[in-house]
Amino acid sequence: MADDNEPDSLESHEHFDELMRGSRRKSPLSVAAPAISWHQGFWIPGDLVQTPDGWTQNIEKFIVALHRRLRNKGYAPVTPSLRTGDGQNGIEQYYLLDNYYPVDDVKIEALNPAGKISKDVRLQNFRISFTWNSLRVQFNLEKQEEYFTLSGTVDLSEWKPRPGQKGTPDAALNNAIETLKRVATKRHEEVRKGEGEKNRRSQQKELSGSYDELYYALWSALKKDIFDGLLPKKGFENLGRSFVDFRGLVINQEGNNSIASPGSVPPVRSLEQRIGDKTFTEKEALYWVDALSPFMANEISDSNRPADEKTRLDPIQSTGSLFTGKRCIHMTALGVLPLEKQRKKRPLTQLIFSANNDPEQLGRLIDHTNSLATKRIAALYDFPELKAIGDRLVTLENDLATKISPDLVRITSETLREPERSEVVERLTKNISTFSKDLDEEAQKIKGGLLRRVILSRHYRKEFADFRGNLRIDRIEGLSRYDDAVNWRVSDNLDVIDEIGDRFKRLQDVLPLISNQLQMADSIETTRTSARMLQLGDFGFWQFLVPYYGSYLLQENIKKHPRFKHFFEELSPDYEAYLWHGVLIFGTLRAHRHWIFPKTRRKVLGLVKKSGKAVARGSIIIGKNLMTTARMGSGWARVALEVSLSKTRRLARYRYAIMRYHLKTGRSPAQLRGTRRLNQPDP
Repeated sequence: MADDNEPDSLESHEHFDELMRGSRRKSPLSVAAPAISWHQGFWIPGDLVQTPDGWTQNIEKFIVALHRRLRNKGYAPVTPSLRTGDGQNGIEQYYLLDNYYPVDDVKIEALNPAGKISKDVRLQNFRISFTWNSLRVQFNLEKQEEYFTLSGTVDLSEWKPRPGQKGTPDAALNNAIETLKRVATKRHEEVRKGEGEKNRRSQQKELSGSYDELYYALWSALKKDIFDGLLPKKGFENLGRSFVDFRGLVINQEGNNSIASPGSVPPVRSLEQRIGDKTFTEKEALYWVDALSPFMANEISDSNRPADEKTRLDPIQSTGSLFTGKRCIHMTALGVLPLEKQRKKRPLTQLIFSANNDPEQLGRLIDHTNSLATKRIAALYDFPELKAIGDRLVTLENDLATKISPDLVRITSETLREPERSEVVERLTKNISTFSKDLDEEAQKIKGGLLRRVILSRHYRKEFADFRGNLRIDRIEGLSRYDDAVNWRVSDNLDVIDEIGDRFKRLQDVLPLISNQLQMADSIETTRTSARMLQLGDFGFWQFLVPYYGSYLLQENIKKHPRFKHFFEELSPDYEAYLWHGVLIFGTLRAHRHWIFPKTRRKVLGLVKKSGKAVARGSIIIGKNLMTTARMGSGWARVALEVSLSKTRRLARYRYAIMRYHLKTGRSPAQLRGTRRLNQPDP
């Protein structure tokens, strides 16, 4: 066996212990059938969202108070969280979620942690078991980021009812299961014969007492005995308010046509015996769903009310599915309750009917179904507030399109001038400030922020999808499948939450863009103002300073040089006035260069350039034509001269033909002596 103190030559990561503990996750509690379960969730109080450590300590104080209550009542509580820590000199400590506490009689209100425990996993839990009225009860507390759940189970697989007990919770529980077994077994036989509808209403009424006992009465008695007065009212409020309440019943098949009674499981079974190999066919599953339907109908209907037309128009949706590879049948009601039952706070109930009695698999199934139901409700938390915020975000988006966007376009326009521009900027700045303030107010209406709520809703939705795959759900034809029924009920609302989150993120991302655009418009306007100031300074320089000082400097320089002075005096005795006027005209032209054809100057310059090119091309062509005409004229003059000087008429005709050919073709008569072309004309 390896020595725990064996030295390690390899250097470990600074968080090695936390990482290794995080790789070893606790499995769900083992539960064999028959069993009942209760699962309740508590949401973190709004004033503790920003300080979750305080909420964790409130939960830990609740755990300490629970252990004290169970110990004082003699219920023999057992928990792995009560142990001797390292370096504590053998003193027992409560090792809970984030802290450990001393085991003493200090009042819960004054109880303070003795130290911190490393936070190695996101999901933290506490488990405890005890004996209550001869029943073995287990509780598992799991804390997550926004809520914690308290799940209890009562395992009756090895429990034997106490003889002679009447009116006690355990005796009532045993009677309820035996009644369910008797009625369901009889009804199963009737269903197989096609006579299931004959006694349905009487069977439902007969099972109503068992239904209330298995799902309500026992847990009410247990909560009253253990939890009432456990913490002061303020303490319970600091734990959070309940947002989910689920009750479950787990039963298993005995033989082919019956339900197993409590205590029917032998204390020692091999692994093969525990796991089993039985599965339900789709037809047999349908028989059992029909046989158990009067029992589950007590949740969603009233056996005293006749099935009138109004009832038929408002049917209650219930589900029946095959889980864990057709080894279990799962039944629950997800529809809206009748009006007379909506007035009461009623939990959601489920029934698991297993072909085998595998404690590990049934424990995982109970844990997964409870987690699924919790996740789908947690994903919809704050939905009414989110819906109202979504409507407000639509209004803000419309304000953005009608009040802010048009002004953003206007301030970048070159035609906008003061004081109209100042009014637009002031109005735009005010609207942006109001828009940003309203957006922040809407986000803070949700504790922890709107985006956090949307992100966690998506997280719960993803976890629901992941857990759903672990259930290996199969359809019983004709019945609503569990996951399909859940999607039908909540998918639209979850899509609305996604749209709200996307719209809020879009509006949040627009704010920096609007601010940048406004700053850019201010920078552009500042640049325009600077440019106008420079133009005014340039105008004053050329229009006033240059004419005054320029003419004065020219006159002074002329007077210093006698030759220049004599030259200008010879031109005109009033040369000083001419100089002043010339400099004035030059300065005026320079001063007004920005206003002379400010928009068409480039067009005019382009036109002049094109005209110059056209004139140049025309001149070149004219020159070429003139040269060609002169050359042709001189050639014909030479022809006339040579013809006139010819001594004979034949020589004259010959010379005329040769020169005419040369002038027409540009070829020399000497080229005729070479190879003659086919298309070359005769001279």
